[in-house]
Amino acid sequence: MVTYRTAIKEDAKDIALLHAQSWQENYRGSWSDHYLDHEVIPERVAEWQKRFESNNPDQYVMLALEEGNLCGFACTYLNYDPEHGALLDNLHVSSQFHKRGIGHQLILDAATWVRQKDPNSGLFLLVLEANQAAIRFYERHNGILSEKTMYNNPDGGQSPILKYVWKDLGVFG
Repeated sequence: MVTYRTAIKEDAKDIALLHAQSWQENYRGSWSDHYLDHEVIPERVAEWQKRFESNNPDQYVMLALEEGNLCGFACTYLNYDPEHGALLDNLHVSSQFHKRGIGHQLILDAATWVRQKDPNSGLFLLVLEANQAAIRFYERHNGILSEKTMYNNPDGGQSPILKYVWKDLGVFG
């Protein structure tokens, strides 16, 4: 059975490892193999440790766990953009747990948290154009494509990136 809880700083390494694994699975071909094979894990560990050390009150990280093992997470930031509101910065579910409703529950929880904190806020995210499975997921959840730009990849290259927005979080129920 999958359970959900708010993340704490001791979860940083597990979150970083799942984040890196997700990037390795979904961004291969868009980002360099060298970065994905050698740099992504230490870079993600450092990033997540920094995120938890900052004690940012506008940051919210929800975990999905099965038998105590991390199988998914979402990270949201309030007040990120004056036009679109909160940023759903991360939504990752381990590939072996896809199609079990975990991503749905995580995005629903993120939207609920944003509505509780700022009822007038919208929500947005950025997704690499190459990540078609994620795009289909966001579109099934009523995300509206609002922009396509280029993203400066952490490996030094660039990739097309899409912005999906939810102006009214009531679409999440």
